[in-house]
Amino acid sequence: MNATDENTEGAEPIDDDRMEIVNEMHTVSILRSFLIVADGEIYALPVANVLESARIGQDEDDGMNHALFYRWKDEVLPILDFAALAGRPVLRRQSGIIFVIQADNRRRALLADEAIGIREIVVEGLDSIAGSAVGISGVSTLDDGRVAFILDPRGLVALSLGPAPAASQRG
Repeated sequence: MNATDENTEGAEPIDDDRMEIVNEMHTVSILRSFLIVADGEIYALPVANVLESARIGQDEDDGMNHALFYRWKDEVLPILDFAALAGRPVLRRQSGIIFVIQADNRRRALLADEAIGIREIVVEGLDSIAGSAVGISGVSTLDDGRVAFILDPRGLVALSLGPAPAASQRG
């Protein structure tokens, strides 16, 4: 579903990457997202939280203390791996695509196997039976019937250890 289709009467932009469509029956939220694949699953990563993406090979990441880090500009960012989200053992990927994400003034690197592209997706909440998962904010049914998990950048950043952003000091 494209937010620019002719049936967007009643559509209200929430911000640059989200739109809400309201009619008599229900409200639909549309989110502009990168569709990415990791460990055979499809995920939607909100475009608004992505600072940069880059393809990397085995020699382009750094391992420190058995954890992965990515050098981005003048920072060393922890790499979040999707296996950790699913509670599986984290194995070093040989290559992939790094997404530098930001939430709450913290930056992290997210490593995926491949990127499908940018799409506008309809946001659906998680079923109460499924419960809540840290780093996942919802799901979306894609045009081909597959389900994409919508990533929650704040939750992803919270999964990794790191210092809190410095509080601003007033002079």
